[in-house]
Amino acid sequence: MGTRQHGDHTKEEIKQRYIQKCRTSTSSTIGIRLGGLQVYQANTGKYICHNKYYGRSLSLEGFKEALHQYLHNGHELRTDLVDPIITQLQKCAHFLRKKDTFRFYGSSLLFIYEGGVSDKQCHMSNNCQIDIRMIDFARSTHIGIHEDKTIVNNGPDSGYLFGLGHLIDLFTEIK
Repeated sequence: MGTRQHGDHTKEEIKQRYIQKCRTSTSSTIGIRLGGLQVYQANTGKYICHNKYYGRSLSLEGFKEALHQYLHNGHELRTDLVDPIITQLQKCAHFLRKKDTFRFYGSSLLFIYEGGVSDKQCHMSNNCQIDIRMIDFARSTHIGIHEDKTIVNNGPDSGYLFGLGHLIDLFTEIK
């Protein structure tokens, strides 16, 4: 998530690799890059799996297709999950807008949904089991976390919020 993946104290050589990964992927254009995907296909009893290298190669259109693939269980597109996903992403954005000086460089969003709940069950019980978690905080930082006073980050993490905004827009488009 976000437009920047390197931490404040990353060595220059490694920093340049992160910058290059962002520049040549959807991280630079929409603030999001697919880090992996696994979705159960009920029609075949198998999983579709994609790794981070697949995600790095995606264009915007490819990223949209990957979101569709994530929501498709082999029988139907799980549109019942879209509103709960958007709601959780909006809550995350609201929370992050209040986090002055925090930067979540290199962190990710983990999306998990219960594939056993059918579309009909979800609508009837309002029980669309989707869980979205922020993970991978190794390069995250905020004012006061280190003794180094040369790092100054004011306001919320605009790169992360940029990515969240696009993700909300993409799921809204699916809806």
